[in-house]
Amino acid sequence: MSKERLMSALNRYGIPVGLALAAVLSIAVRLMPMKYGFYLNEFDPYFHYYATSVMVQDIEAHGIHGISEFFHTVDHMAWYPWGYNLGSLRVNGLYLLNAVIYLALRAVGLHATLYQYAAIAPVVMGGLAVFPVFMIVRRATGNSYAALLGSFLIAVLPGLMLRTDFGWYKGTPFAYVLGTFSLALLIMGIEDSGVKSYVYSLVAGIILGYIQVVWGGSVNFAGVVGIALLLVPFLLKVGRDLPIKELLIVLPTLIPAAFPTPGLSWIKYPTELLLYGALVLGVIAAATAKNGDVPLRAREGMIAILVAAVGYFLYRSPHALSGRYLSVLNPLLRISPSPLNTVAEQQSVSGISILTTYGVLVLLAIAGGYYLLKNRRFSSIVIPIFLIWSMYLATSFAQLLPFLSIALAVGAPIGLHYAVSNIAPGPAVVGKGKRRRARLEYYKYGKAALVVAILAITAYPAYAYWVMPNNTPVTIVTSATTMGSNPAWLNALSWINKSTPSNSVIIAWWDYGYWIEVAGNRTAVVDNATVNGTQISLVAQMFLDNQTQAIGVLNYFKSFDPSRPIYVAVFATGADPSKLYNDPYLSGYQVSGRIYGLGGDEGKVDAMIVWAGYNRSLYINSTTGMFTDYFYSNTLIGQMLPLRWVGWAQIDPTTGQVVGMSPYYVSQANYPYAQLPFYTYGLVYNSTSYPIRLAYSTPVYEEPNGLWAQVLIYQYVGNYTG
Repeated sequence: MSKERLMSALNRYGIPVGLALAAVLSIAVRLMPMKYGFYLNEFDPYFHYYATSVMVQDIEAHGIHGISEFFHTVDHMAWYPWGYNLGSLRVNGLYLLNAVIYLALRAVGLHATLYQYAAIAPVVMGGLAVFPVFMIVRRATGNSYAALLGSFLIAVLPGLMLRTDFGWYKGTPFAYVLGTFSLALLIMGIEDSGVKSYVYSLVAGIILGYIQVVWGGSVNFAGVVGIALLLVPFLLKVGRDLPIKELLIVLPTLIPAAFPTPGLSWIKYPTELLLYGALVLGVIAAATAKNGDVPLRAREGMIAILVAAVGYFLYRSPHALSGRYLSVLNPLLRISPSPLNTVAEQQSVSGISILTTYGVLVLLAIAGGYYLLKNRRFSSIVIPIFLIWSMYLATSFAQLLPFLSIALAVGAPIGLHYAVSNIAPGPAVVGKGKRRRARLEYYKYGKAALVVAILAITAYPAYAYWVMPNNTPVTIVTSATTMGSNPAWLNALSWINKSTPSNSVIIAWWDYGYWIEVAGNRTAVVDNATVNGTQISLVAQMFLDNQTQAIGVLNYFKSFDPSRPIYVAVFATGADPSKLYNDPYLSGYQVSGRIYGLGGDEGKVDAMIVWAGYNRSLYINSTTGMFTDYFYSNTLIGQMLPLRWVGWAQIDPTTGQVVGMSPYYVSQANYPYAQLPFYTYGLVYNSTSYPIRLAYSTPVYEEPNGLWAQVLIYQYVGNYTG
C-alpha cells in the first residue's frame, strides 16, 4: 500500500476506530470492580436505586400520571418516624430520566432487573464521555488527533472515573457527561450559523436545564455558560442572531421550575439570573453593533448594568446560596469545625495533590488556556473559563474533582497541539539547498517524537496510578473499610433482612442508613442525607451519652409506636498486634481500628462529637488522639464496641517487640519506645443482658495481617412505659 493510500485510509477510518477504542477502554476500566461482586457502589446509589424503583412502579401502575404519584410519595423507610417526601428531592430528574430509559429498554427486549441497570448505567455514561470531549477539542484546534487524545484521557482520568464507575448510580455520571455534551453543543451553536446553530443552541439549553434536577452540582456548568455568554459582547463580534441563540439556550434552563423541587423558586436562582443577564446584554449588543463590533458607549452602559445588577442581588439576596455552595466560593468558611467538615467528599484538596495526581496535564491545560485566549472565538472564552473554574473547584471541594478531569482532558490536548504547532524551524535549522526538504521532513518527525515523549510521561502514571487502583471491590464488599474484601456488613444486612421483624427500626450512624433501608429492607432513623440535622444530632448524643441518658433517646423513638422493635447497629474494626508485629507475647491483645483508620465507628466518633456539640476533650485525648477512659466507661458506643482498654504498650521500634505495659501514656521527648493503646476483646452487653441485649454479631472477619471488622446489632428490650 502506498503512503498516500495509507494516509487516506488512516484519515478516513482512524478517527472513528480510535473513538470506538477510547469508548471501549473507558467502559473496560469502569467495569473492573464488577469481578468482586455485582453490587451498587458506595452508599447514596442504594437510595437512588430505591427511589428510581418507586418511580418505575408508579409509571407502570398509573402511566404518565405515575410521575405525579411519585412526587407525592412519602418514604417511611427513612428518617423514622417522620419519613421523607420524595417529591422534595432536588434530583428527581435522575429518577424520571432513568425510569423512562429503563422502561423503554425493557419494551424493546432488555432482560435485566432495575438493579442491574442501575449498576451498569454509570459505566455506559463513562463510555459516552469520550464523544463530547472529542467534539470540544476538535472545535478548538481543528485537529482530530488532538481531539482523539482528549477522548483517551477522559477514559482513564481518575476523578471522573470514580464518578462513572461500576455501581455508582447517582446523578453525577449523568450530569458530568451530559453537561460536557451541553458545552460542546453550546460552542457549536454560538460559533456556527444557520438553522443547525439554533438546533445546537436549543439542545444545549435543554440538557443544561435538565441536569439541574439530576445533580445539584450542575449549577457549575450553568455558571460557566452564563459567564461566557456575558463576556461575548465585550470580546467577540456580535451577530444579529445572538439574542435568538441565547434565548434558545436560556429558556430550557427553566426546566427545574416544572419539578416540585426547586419549583418556581428556580426562576430567581443565581445561575439563572446570570443567564438572564447574558440574554439582556446580548440583546443590547446585537441592537447596537455595527459590523459585529459593539460601540464603546454601549459597552460602558452594559458594564454599568452589570455592576448595578450584582449590587442589587447582593443587597436583596445575601443568602441565596446554601452553605455548601458558599463553602466552594469561600473555602475559609470550613476552617472551624462544622457538620459540613464531617463529610469526606466535602473536604478541600491541596494543589500539590492535584499536581501529583495529574502531573504534566495540568501544565499543558494551562498552556492550552493561554493559547486559546489569543483567538477571537466563543470556544476561546468558554474553555478557559471552564479550565479556571474547574481547577478552583477541584482544590476547594473534593467531590467536584471530576470537573478537573474533564477540563484536563479538554485543555491538555489543546495545549499540546498549540505548543507543538508553534515550534517553527528557523533558517539556521532548515538551511538552504538540496537538503532543505529532508531537513523539514526530519523536523516533522522531531515534533512527532516530542508528542510521543510527552504522552509517554503520562502513559505510565495513567496505568499505574489511575487505572489499576480502580481494580478494587465496591464499598459494600469491603464493608466501607480500607482492608479489601470484608463481608461483615453484607452478612449483617442479610441478617437484618431475614431475622428482624418487618416493622423493626434500626439506629446506626448515618453512613449505613441507605444500606439498612434498601439492602436490609428496614426503617432507619438516620441515613446518608443531611435533611434532618436535629435527628442526626440526637443519634450522635445517644451514642455519646451514658446508658441512662441514651435510653431516654431510645424511649423517644419507641414512643412513636411501642410495638416496633428498636435495634442499634455498631461497626467495630481493630487489629491483632500479635500478627501485626509477629510477636507471640501479644496474643490475646487488640489494637483499635482508629489507629489505622480502618473505617469502623471508632473512627466516626469525631463526627459524632461535632454533630452532638459536645466537648471533644472529654472523649478523645488531645495528645494521643485516642479515646479517654471516660469514653469507654460512660458512653453507649464505648460500651457497645467490643474492645476493653488494658494499657499502653511500649514497643521497641528497632525490633517491633513489646518491652512493657504501662497504665498511662508516657509523655517524654526522648522516650525510646513507640506506644500503642492495647485492648482485649470483650462484650459489655450479651445475649441475655438488660435493657440492651446483643441480638446478633457477625463473625470477626480477620485478614492474614490481623486486621479485622465486625458488625454488632443490639436490641433495646427495656420496658417502655410511655
